[in-house]
Amino acid sequence: MQPKHAEKLLDILDRLDAAIDIEDMRYPASKLHQLKGNRKSEWSIFCIRKLAPYF
Repeated sequence: MQPKHAEKLLDILDRLDAAIDIEDMRYPASKLHQLKGNRKSEWSIFCIRKLAPYF
């Protein structure tokens, strides 16, 4: 992982740690969305191409 990607991921993890509600993760460029099918209880945000945290 490139250092600039690590910094972005750490920022996202900090936001996730501070979030009280799922909507706290909705910020510009997050592309917050609920997954479908057997993972419909999980959510995803855009991070880096081919690297998206699920929670």
